[in-house]
Amino acid sequence: MFVVSLLSLLPFVTAIQGTEFDICVASRSSGLNDISGVPRRFGTDWTKDNWTVQLAQDSHSQATKAKESDIVVRTTNYISEEGPVNLTYSCLQNVPGGSFAKLTKVMQIPKEQVYSVDDGVMAFDYFVHNPFFMADGAIVEDDAFLDNLIDTTSVAFGKEFANLTFIDSKGGVIASLFDDNFGENYSTVKGISSRYIYIPMGTRSIKAEIYGSVSSPQDTLPSSFCMGRYSFYTYQFDIKFRDRAQKLVNVTFIISLVFILMVPLAMLLEGRRNGKRTLKMIDLVHTQGSRLIRGMFFALCVSFLYATYQWLTAKKGSPNTVLPVFSGIDSAKLVTSHAMKAVKTPIFMLCFLIIGMMFWPIAICYGHVNEGSRTAAVLGLLAVVNVAVLRASLQYLQMNPLDSITTVVFYHLVEFFAFISFIVYFALSIALPGRFETYIRKTYFHSALHVTALLRKVDESESDESEEKSQGILAKIKSKFTRVEVRPIWISGREKKSQTTTPFIKSALAHAPVRLISLYVMITLFTYTDMVIFVSKIFNGSPRIACVLGTSSTIIIRAFDTVFQVLEEIGQTQLFGESVREALTDLVGMGNMTDLLQRMIRGSCISACILTFIILVFNIVDLAVTYKRDSERLRKGDYGFLLEGEMRTVSSAFASQFMGIQIGFAFVGTIWTLFCCMMICFLLACFFTVEKLRRFLWDWLLQNGFIVIAILVSYVLGKIQQFVVNRFFVAHYEVQVPETDKEVIVSTKFWLKNVNKYNQMDYLFLFPNLINGLTTFLGSIMTTFVASFIFSYRLDKRGLMPLFSKYSLYLSWILQEHHHHNPTLQVAVKLFRDSILPENLSSIHVFTNRPHEKRELSSTSFSYSINSVHNGVTPSRMVLDKASSKRARSKWFLAYTLIKNPSLKAYRKQRVQETLLAEWVASNESTRIRKQVLEMFESKEAVEVRAVMNEMRDRENRLWRFERGV
Repeated sequence: MFVVSLLSLLPFVTAIQGTEFDICVASRSSGLNDISGVPRRFGTDWTKDNWTVQLAQDSHSQATKAKESDIVVRTTNYISEEGPVNLTYSCLQNVPGGSFAKLTKVMQIPKEQVYSVDDGVMAFDYFVHNPFFMADGAIVEDDAFLDNLIDTTSVAFGKEFANLTFIDSKGGVIASLFDDNFGENYSTVKGISSRYIYIPMGTRSIKAEIYGSVSSPQDTLPSSFCMGRYSFYTYQFDIKFRDRAQKLVNVTFIISLVFILMVPLAMLLEGRRNGKRTLKMIDLVHTQGSRLIRGMFFALCVSFLYATYQWLTAKKGSPNTVLPVFSGIDSAKLVTSHAMKAVKTPIFMLCFLIIGMMFWPIAICYGHVNEGSRTAAVLGLLAVVNVAVLRASLQYLQMNPLDSITTVVFYHLVEFFAFISFIVYFALSIALPGRFETYIRKTYFHSALHVTALLRKVDESESDESEEKSQGILAKIKSKFTRVEVRPIWISGREKKSQTTTPFIKSALAHAPVRLISLYVMITLFTYTDMVIFVSKIFNGSPRIACVLGTSSTIIIRAFDTVFQVLEEIGQTQLFGESVREALTDLVGMGNMTDLLQRMIRGSCISACILTFIILVFNIVDLAVTYKRDSERLRKGDYGFLLEGEMRTVSSAFASQFMGIQIGFAFVGTIWTLFCCMMICFLLACFFTVEKLRRFLWDWLLQNGFIVIAILVSYVLGKIQQFVVNRFFVAHYEVQVPETDKEVIVSTKFWLKNVNKYNQMDYLFLFPNLINGLTTFLGSIMTTFVASFIFSYRLDKRGLMPLFSKYSLYLSWILQEHHHHNPTLQVAVKLFRDSILPENLSSIHVFTNRPHEKRELSSTSFSYSINSVHNGVTPSRMVLDKASSKRARSKWFLAYTLIKNPSLKAYRKQRVQETLLAEWVASNESTRIRKQVLEMFESKEAVEVRAVMNEMRDRENRLWRFERGV
């Protein structure tokens, strides 16, 4: 999935160029009239067609009106699709080399098309041609005619681009479109590329600005810019099967609501009819089927939540503003006032509950499928298909018909995979109920069964004693788990197979719990979706972004120049050197930087997505390793990494919040990571592309190189200070090692020989440490910034401020996982169950054997099998209902367990607070002996405490005398 999410960016870059989505467009045709209602004709007269002709030094500078004498109208022979015609074309003469001719025209939307524009079903296409080449594949008469025409009009090679602005009835700008042919010259067949453009709702007029640049072959002579045939067409499009898709949305939504009541009731009735299935599930196997399938289930929920978020945050004119359920719910009404905007958050929370209820029946069926219920598999398949049809219909009605099919596919690639996975899963469960889950449990808990087999073996040293005195089950588990040669994989982290060793990372990923795998899937889903949306928006908006940066470049440079002057005046020194302003001022001379900035922005976008993908993989691996490390510490009984304050805040309630808050972190954190990587890549692109910037940075380093030298000197002096203080000012004492009969000199670290001399040394190194503090502060800021976008969606990292840290949620989750998925606990429960059930009903045989093995075992061991019925009751039901009441059955199990395992008595609830000494004394019958032993123990403890305190005091006195020379 990760590889697909990365490789999908490459075809998506080409797909967003605008291929039509003809699947859902029913009718679209270019009219014979242009947007102003004028019949199509062959020719351009700028004066009669109300074009404003201007001259500009570049595409971002202020344009000036062209002279009337420089505007000429000519005719020439033109071969069109209707045959030879006389083509009228207009030219602007005396255009300076490297300058732009700017042609502007405002076109009003016809009144009869206003309603279609407001309904969002109106689009237009346009093309602008030079006067010498044909559209639609037409050709000129001969090359001599072309050469003679070019020489006559002195038309040079250049480029054309257009800026289209959509204006509402009040004169406000709704949207804009920048169309560039990327430096193509007049030898192109169509000039500016013709493509279909969606008209935003509320548009009343379109302002077209055509730019043309020319460069004279002689480089000093002025040239002429000419424009021949042009057309701006509007057309209305319809959606195929709109009514049918709307009916599907309404019907499937009602069915989803019916499933909310029907599925829980059906599962309850099935449970009463077939009895409880806890016999197979009592072994505390909590996998609940495939971890990937469960992750896909969360992916479906998250996709609906993301669609809801798009609906609430959609801008005016977007097709996502209307949620097409029944008569349609328009989110544009929520932005009419500030009070209505405040309602968005409660509505979003309400959508959370509705989506959760819609997927609740699928979760119920998914849980019962793990127990082999075919009815649950059938209902789950119907529910998933219903939700899939609902999601596809909603997307079909909300989709922009002018989007490319590749765009839609890559936007929802993870959803497609999730729906297909769930449909296949339920279909296989209908054919073979419970077989898929049994295979997964066998694979996932293979090591647990291996440990169970080890626990059943009797050591040779215990062969004689085991018959006389049985070893307690907890002692048996403890003895086996402490042996290095049989330590299982979840404790050691490595598994030896012949001569090879499985790496720790592979082991951590392979044995990750179910909820952790679900988190991986959800984080990957959000990252993939954010990357696709980020790339599409950057590529579509890069021309406008480049124009804004190019237009504001002079303002930005002046702002930097002002800041540097202020800093130099405040500091009374030229901190950054005199050449900084000169280097920045030289950037103005680069001319038109639009094309360069556009390429840099798009390249930085792709690089940012690749870096984000690498950070995603790193976080997934690091989270798995962190969970593995912490779980191993807990299973070994090491709680030292948990602080006292953190232990007071952990609870199961916080553990249940972990996944939801982690989703929110992933949603916002991925966007922050993409943005930071984009900025870093853009700065690097500027450095490697702009020579003046490289020279500026190099000059700055040369002029301020003393900072680097100061850092190195401060670091060296700091190391010298550590050596001098530890060697000559800190007191040491000798310790006798009993094993080697040698004396070891140990530093006291804080006991000083001479405080006065130490203070003199402290003042000597004050200023080097001051410089080190300044540089360390800058380094801390940089590392904090880097860590902020690398670990932006991680909850398992301690925060600087406990108030905003969610580390306690991670601790609560891992402690809950430790208590419910501890392999020692699972093995113990298996042994408890095996000791009270018949051999053919034990958890080991039910868990591992195939159906034919179960039948063979039942025919040889007992006269009844697991599925046999005696007087209408199965053996599993007989075991559960053998006692007459729940309390009596619990007491019987308690008594049986304590008789078989006497060592467990010390771990009962009422004995947890007692010490081992009190437990031993409690076994004596005499009260006098008990009292005497306790008094002896208390007095002995007091004597030992006093002796230790006296010894510590003597040690301090000796050290004090040594320092004072007494």
